[in-house]
Amino acid sequence: MKLQNILVNYCENEKRKSLYYNGSGSAENAEDKICLQEGATLSFGTFFNGFSLGKWRKYTETGEYYVSFQGNGKVKLSLYHSCLKEKQAVTELLLEREVELKEEQGSRLVIPENLTEGICYPVIEALSDGVVLSEGAYYGTCYKEKLPEIFLALDICTFKREPYVKRNMAQLGCELFKNSQSMVYGNAQVYISDNANTLGNMFEGISYIKVIPNENVGGVGGFTRGMIETMKNPQVTHVLVMDDDAVIEPSAIEKTFVFLQVLKEEYEDYTIGGSLLRENTPWIQYESGAVWKRGKIKALHHHKDMGQLKNVLENEQEEAVEYAGWWYSCIPVKRIRQCGLPLPIFIHRDDIEYGLRTGQEQFIFLNGVAVWHEAFENKMPGATEYYDWRNLAIVNSIHYKDYTKDELFLFLLKWVTANVIRYRYRYVEMNLRGIEDFLRGIDWLKEQDGQELHQKIIKMNYQAKTSKEYIGYRGLTEQELMWDSIEKVETKKVTKVRKLLQQCTLNGYLLPAKRGKALVAMPHDNIYAMFRQKEILYVDSTGNAFLLKRSRKAAINCYRKLWKIKKLIDKEFDLRKQEYADRYQELTAEAFWHKYLKMDR
Repeated sequence: MKLQNILVNYCENEKRKSLYYNGSGSAENAEDKICLQEGATLSFGTFFNGFSLGKWRKYTETGEYYVSFQGNGKVKLSLYHSCLKEKQAVTELLLEREVELKEEQGSRLVIPENLTEGICYPVIEALSDGVVLSEGAYYGTCYKEKLPEIFLALDICTFKREPYVKRNMAQLGCELFKNSQSMVYGNAQVYISDNANTLGNMFEGISYIKVIPNENVGGVGGFTRGMIETMKNPQVTHVLVMDDDAVIEPSAIEKTFVFLQVLKEEYEDYTIGGSLLRENTPWIQYESGAVWKRGKIKALHHHKDMGQLKNVLENEQEEAVEYAGWWYSCIPVKRIRQCGLPLPIFIHRDDIEYGLRTGQEQFIFLNGVAVWHEAFENKMPGATEYYDWRNLAIVNSIHYKDYTKDELFLFLLKWVTANVIRYRYRYVEMNLRGIEDFLRGIDWLKEQDGQELHQKIIKMNYQAKTSKEYIGYRGLTEQELMWDSIEKVETKKVTKVRKLLQQCTLNGYLLPAKRGKALVAMPHDNIYAMFRQKEILYVDSTGNAFLLKRSRKAAINCYRKLWKIKKLIDKEFDLRKQEYADRYQELTAEAFWHKYLKMDR
């Protein structure tokens, strides 16, 4: 059976192209084919096109692998194997032969059975002009007596993002749902929870798309509505949770589908997660799995150039994963039924809590299963400063019996201090409100109108302007306010002595402010860059900006309120923690969600 297509129809900038193939000589794309002139070479040892030999052998009932190409012209085909040894990429030539591509059987390269780790991949060299490479794929024998009937439900939540949804549905429709040659054809359905009720009849008459008008109860409310609707369909075996604005490589869904078909029985309850690639630098991986660490999140394989073979091989190395982000997370319906639905916590930490509960460190990540999305650090945190803290306390109360009020407060103190140093005094208000609301208990959360509460939190946030409105402010130029210019500014390494000085002066609060222009900074810039600044103008990748000014009075007020919250934590934490640990299932039952989403009216 075909296990994985080799993608040959990409010709973009060199860095992005390196995710698909590397080469030399003259090669051009034409109508989903690659045309090669004599001497040109293409190597497919890449993020999307390498064959993850170790993972196919470990997780699936397959073997006897080979790679085959179709096309026209005389070529030399070589098969390579690469793996990491002592943290270095080691590559071995396994075999090579000269073939005429029109001879389909002659182009078959068999992968040796004794190889059990790393990746295998072919390299093609054109031996004449006008070579056309039209198709390539990895094949293998499935040892299962009968393939299980896998059916994917793509669960998408959206809120007034029609252009993104329309773009993604057009691409998936063309390459998967209407393409009879696709491995997923006839085995998937899209469920879109329309939280804004603005999609209307945009997809009317399209059989594979079901739009569900929904209450505006955040991302988790939309994804949960999708889960509820998909489970009404007895065909559905897996729910694939996906962001509406992520850019998907359709082959990722095909690879996921085939992998699920051939999984060994002991891995059938595993969640398949997708890597996150940065949209503005699409060859850079933001993460491939993550660990929660009780709130001190660590993104695995973070900030890696996936155009480099060594990084592709490092991705093959498995680490303990605690959750998969909901930009791409394929969850067995069986696990949803066993563990219940997500928590009604609106946004942020929802995928983390659900991963801790349903995944239980049982995750599989494959090279080539990924989406592109804007990096989170490029956006203003805004209202998430509330949800991050309320939901952190809820998640840790449910999943860690040894979580203490002192651990919560020390982490909160560091977070508040970072916001004070950045002059984000309103963010501190949201942080403390989040903890205060957690301490109101589980019954308070059950009774909340998520949309109404969200509007109150939004009013606590800064009102952003466009960065262009600040041109000329204290001499700031248009160039200084451009996102690309800000992004290229690197914070100099801070010496230990300088760090000590800045810490002793509360990062300059005890010293006079600098004169001159406001510091133009990214949303999550290094706090040491803020030293003695009088004003900071934050600009994000969308062009939104807000100007913040240093205020010793506001800083003192933040800490005064923090100590008030500490007294409340000391009084209420143990009780509320136990409430969530004992009763969280009340919030994950389908009956609760029917009422919360007003589905029965």
